[in-house]
Amino acid sequence: MITDGGTVASLFPDLLAKYLQSTLAEKAAADRQVSDQGDKLLKEQRKLEAIEDRHKQQRQSEMDDDEAAAQSEVLDQRIAGRLSASSKLGKLG
Repeated sequence: MITDGGTVASLFPDLLAKYLQSTLAEKAAADRQVSDQGDKLLKEQRKLEAIEDRHKQQRQSEMDDDEAAAQSEVLDQRIAGRLSASSKLGKLG
């Protein structure tokens, strides 16, 4: 529309101004939409990261609990073995 070297612009300045205004308004609306979508994506990404962090912490806690239970079982077996040995020695004496 502007490629005619300004002829159209000089003949229809109001039409050109309205066209440019509507184009700029459309661009501003598109920019707002992109920004809003970017904000939503960022918010969703943060939520996902928080969920992943909680899941990771829960798995670590479960692994720690399992390890503690295994260590407790080993200690219980050692104590039971020593008490059994002590009991046998007590009967011999």
